[in-house]
Amino acid sequence: MKVEPGDIFLTRNAGGEINNPSPGYYNHAAIFATNNWVIEAQMIPNSTIAVPIWNFFDRYPEILVLRNSDPITASVTAQHAFKFLGRNYSFIESYRPFWRWHDKDNCVSLIKRIYNYATGQSYN
Repeated sequence: MKVEPGDIFLTRNAGGEINNPSPGYYNHAAIFATNNWVIEAQMIPNSTIAVPIWNFFDRYPEILVLRNSDPITASVTAQHAFKFLGRNYSFIESYRPFWRWHDKDNCVSLIKRIYNYATGQSYN
């Protein structure tokens, strides 16, 4: 399968739930940006980072790919993903009320923030 800019990756960590406090079967999210980079929020190094796609794929035994049905929105979203590099990480960010005013993200809130920004619902 060929991945496209704007694709969202939902992953399952190796070893399942062992040493992983995140809920759910697919317990990590990231977005494919452009030029073979994946943007993700990670506990270590406590930041939003860009990693080469081949390194990302090597890390996870299972990856579910979600694709936006609108290729223009997907492309714009992929381009905007780089703007969020360096944001601080917070595991509980998706669970906080009014998370949009915080300067931290976890993997899920990062994807939501990128999509909202790219579609004109800007807050960061």
